[in-house]
Formats: sequence, C-alpha cells, structure tokens
Amino acid sequence: MSIFIHHGNATLEIRSATSPAEASTPAEMEAQIEHLLAGTPPIYPVYAPMENMLPPQLVNRFQWIEAAGGIVKDQAGDILLIHRRGHWDLPKGKIDAGETALEAAHREIAEETGLNHLQELAECRSTYHVYRMQERWYLKKTHWFLFELKIAQDLVLQTEEDIVAAQWMNASEIRTVWKELYPSLQPLLESVIG
Repeated sequence: MSIFIHHGNATLEIRSATSPAEASTPAEMEAQIEHLLAGTPPIYPVYAPMENMLPPQLVNRFQWIEAAGGIVKDQAGDILLIHRRGHWDLPKGKIDAGETALEAAHREIAEETGLNHLQELAECRSTYHVYRMQERWYLKKTHWFLFELKIAQDLVLQTEEDIVAAQWMNASEIRTVWKELYPSLQPLLESVIG
C-alpha cells in the first residue's frame, strides 16, 4: 500500500514497510518532507513502520485537517468540475464536528454547486496534500465518494468559496484540462474515467 502526499507538482510517496528493518529513519523522513515542502520531488519513498499509518514525523509537522468531497456524474456519465483559484477542482470541504465523511461530502456538494439529488455509487480512495496558510503548514486528507445525479438540477455556484465556473465534462474533455487540475486529483479522476 502507498499513500501519496502532494504539494504543487511534488509528491511524497509513503509505503508500508514489510519489516522493521525496512522502515525509514526519522532523518530520512525529515529529508524527504523538506524536499516536499520546498516543492521539489522527493528523491525516494518513505517507508512507514506500520501499514495504513502516516509516520509521526510527518503528522507532527502539520496541522491535520479532514475533508470530504465528491465526483458527481450526471445521467450521461459526464463529471462535474468546478473552477476556482485558477484550477479545475471537485466539490469538497472540511468535515464538521459530528459529521461522517459521507454526510460532509453531500453537504459540501450541495453548498458549492446546489446539487442535492445524489445517489452514492462508491467510496473512492482518499487523497492527501499539504499547503501553507498564514505561516502554518497543513496536511489535508480528503475522503472521496462517487455520486450519480438522480434528477437534473440547475447549478448554483458558491461564489464566496471562489467558485467562478462549473462544467459537466466527459473523459476526453477532462483530458483537455488535465494540467489545470490539482495534481492530487489526477490519479483520483484517472481511476474513474480510465
């Protein structure tokens, strides 16, 4: 198993160690984290000491945030992309206290796009990315779900979240804007559009 953490065009891969001897040392982890934060690709993957676990050396460097969002398909199979802050994106946002990831995904899609007649089709893999805001570094895990729009609805965009446009796109149209997608979304969409 691997976890990929994105920052700009740099990606840090975290793999599960198959034995204690294979686990990365704290110094090796720190060096790779520094590469990631500098926006330069890490030289080699980090091996976590336990499966499905982010190394503490990584988690302790960042403020942890969990979010949820959705890949929404219409009845023709096209996928809804939203445009904000110069990138094509998917609707998503922070999980509120007391919410499940699925509840947060439904709420965020409704808030950002106005769509609320959705049927969950599948849970997708989570994405991880880091960003800096007001001198603090954040590590965000986003839980993703695949939805189908059951009833055609007009889009109502949440402009206060900097959403300036939205478009239903088929696989070939998504490929034309591929470089305008956040890097963390590319493997996620690849798994859906093939």
